[in-house]
Amino acid sequence: MKMEKIIDAAHGGEGWQGREYDHLNDIGKLWSDCGVSAESDPLKRVLLRRPGKEIERLEDPQNLLWLEKLNPEKARYQHDTLVDVYRQWGVNVELLEDHAADLYPNLMYVRDSFTMTPQGAIVSRLASKIRSGEETIVSKQLSNMGVPIVATAHANMLLEGPDIFIVNKNLVFLGVGIRTNYEAVHFVRYLLELQGFAEIHIIQTTYGCGHLDGVVSILNSSNAVIIPQRASYQLYEVLKRHGFHIIELSNLKEIDENMAINFVALNEENIVINKGAADSVKKYEAAGVNCMEVDLSEITKGGGAVHCITGVIKRG
Repeated sequence: MKMEKIIDAAHGGEGWQGREYDHLNDIGKLWSDCGVSAESDPLKRVLLRRPGKEIERLEDPQNLLWLEKLNPEKARYQHDTLVDVYRQWGVNVELLEDHAADLYPNLMYVRDSFTMTPQGAIVSRLASKIRSGEETIVSKQLSNMGVPIVATAHANMLLEGPDIFIVNKNLVFLGVGIRTNYEAVHFVRYLLELQGFAEIHIIQTTYGCGHLDGVVSILNSSNAVIIPQRASYQLYEVLKRHGFHIIELSNLKEIDENMAINFVALNEENIVINKGAADSVKKYEAAGVNCMEVDLSEITKGGGAVHCITGVIKRG
């Protein structure tokens, strides 16, 4: 008597049903609503870290990677002001409140710890000793928020979020320098190619530059901002080829002290920027963009402004 082999449902037999959708269609259903495809799309959801105990009773700012010591109460007040602006513009603001964050004085610059792609977050592996471990706290937070993690930098990779510069679906820049190495950008390029990004350029950042976002920023879908003294020809050539008008910043005091390029676009017509960069604001307004100025003068003492303290979760 011939024996029939019976295959159960778990192994492809009767009753087996495969998944109906790809991962992108799971976002907003199985995962929470998230994703970024372009730097100038409307800002919808962000993650911020209100400065906590980690910025108190700290003596040597240089060992912390800061420019000066921060006044904790003033820094918190300024941070709260930015949160209020975002919420007034309908942005969903979520705060990282894990007690483990109390050990990391730079965690308020949450943008460094991850980058959002259309399909989820790429988690950093921060380059400096004092910041190593921040990524574990941010990974836990993203998971609790229902945000999928596409990948985490590993092995010998060094990767920080602002060196992944997603302009739009047709163009991405990846920065290599003191914070991000070639092992990391080759890995990230592969991940973004899988997501369908058309053109990805690796840019060597200049000496003295922390991240790529300190050299170039996107004002809206028509205008890019560049610091000429710190930018490569490649940035100019590629952005112009993609139809961007280049706004050049020349006031080095505003660039270095007021962090005039360190802004966040709310949408095509509005940005949030640190107060005090009058020359740069004039150039942005001449391009048809309204500048919401927020005083972050205390927070900038730690080396970052609006863009650095804003972890973008959702645009579009």
